[in-house]
Amino acid sequence: MITYKGRDYHLKDFQSTDAADSNTECRVPHVVKSDGVRITTAGHGTGVLRLTGDHLVFTGRGLIAADQITTADTLFGPTGEHIAVASIEHESNQVYFGLNCLESVVYANGIRTSTFGKYHKIPELWMKYAGSLFGVHRASSIGDSIVELLARARII
Repeated sequence: MITYKGRDYHLKDFQSTDAADSNTECRVPHVVKSDGVRITTAGHGTGVLRLTGDHLVFTGRGLIAADQITTADTLFGPTGEHIAVASIEHESNQVYFGLNCLESVVYANGIRTSTFGKYHKIPELWMKYAGSLFGVHRASSIGDSIVELLARARII
């Protein structure tokens, strides 16, 4: 479950929108099988968050890659409430999906997360401004091409 701008969505909701529609605020650029983590939360925010290891999560320590989160960390819910981490398990060969939106902070199963892995600020600014100018689908495609180019050049 992804909460974006106060509304709840599932993967199929993002995939069912017309990807070429420039008014669509989110795009799923990829669905992958990968290794990742399963973070179980405790207390009022009890639930499960599953993401790739490099996916960024807002914690009391700042934006942290999911595979670096520990049971000592505090996560954040939609109203800023603190959510305790009960356990972290590594997963193998699971299905995950990417999400690019005009706004790059979403709530995944009630936990504040970035829509990005590894880096947040530059992709966030790119999607906000390029997405507004070119549309989310086009900005996402161009952004993915830029990242692939930088990765091949071993810049990132």
